[in-house]
Amino acid sequence: MFGHGDRGGSGRWIGYIFEAAVTIAVSGYLIRLGVRLFLEVWPVLLIIAAVIAGAAIGWRIWKNRNSDRW
Repeated sequence: MFGHGDRGGSGRWIGYIFEAAVTIAVSGYLIRLGVRLFLEVWPVLLIIAAVIAGAAIGWRIWKNRNSDRW
């Protein structure tokens, strides 16, 4: 009558359980894929972060030493 819940009986619950199982399986696969990708690239990300932090610290030191303030 209203669309989604028209099937009635136990078939409706089997469909919900199957949908939840597929959602959990796909979520687990995507999380595992993301963790593997992160484990592959974390050294590169760490080097980039260290270079940026070093540049920012160096800039602040240079700026404070060469300041024209009173």
